[in-house]
Amino acid sequence: MSRARESSASLEVIDVPEGQHGFDMLDHTAESREAVTQAVDWVSAALLR
Repeated sequence: MSRARESSASLEVIDVPEGQHGFDMLDHTAESREAVTQAVDWVSAALLR
């Protein structure tokens, strides 16, 4: 994260406190679905810039 700040890179942290490694495939919760949706939305917006 410090390198991203130094280079003015666009960075967004999506925190899933109860998520485990691979939560996007293993944890079928509203929280994990929302995190994946946020990530997809971020990438989509970045590609359109």
